[in-house]
Amino acid sequence: MPTTSKGALCVTRPEISGLARRIARETGLPHAKAIALVAEGLGYADGNALMGALKRSEPRTSAPRAPAGYRYDIRFSFVIDDGDAIPNDLANIARMCDEGPAVGGKLEIEGTPLTRDELGAHAVAYGSTEDFFFGDE
Repeated sequence: MPTTSKGALCVTRPEISGLARRIARETGLPHAKAIALVAEGLGYADGNALMGALKRSEPRTSAPRAPAGYRYDIRFSFVIDDGDAIPNDLANIARMCDEGPAVGGKLEIEGTPLTRDELGAHAVAYGSTEDFFFGDE
């Protein structure tokens, strides 16, 4: 039976199915019977054993999981001539940029996708419970 050095089959399920279709068409056999003949020719007990071996030899690819949530980092850049007058809340910083004595307004927001575990850890770090976002499940 054609295999790679690691034992994976060098044929694909569509190739086997195509070969079986040609055999079925030329001989009048049902498709399943033609697959069984191909399987026996390759040393397998039946078509199910062959198709299972083919499936196991295919590389495992999985679709990326959707993030459970996001962490957003916000950066607001401004300049001011008095370092002592900087408030520690966004509302007052925005007011200072609107009314003076600060000038600025460059806002950058960066989102980072989080897994479920990471989202829970961030909830705890910000003073909530690990299941804050998943309590209804």
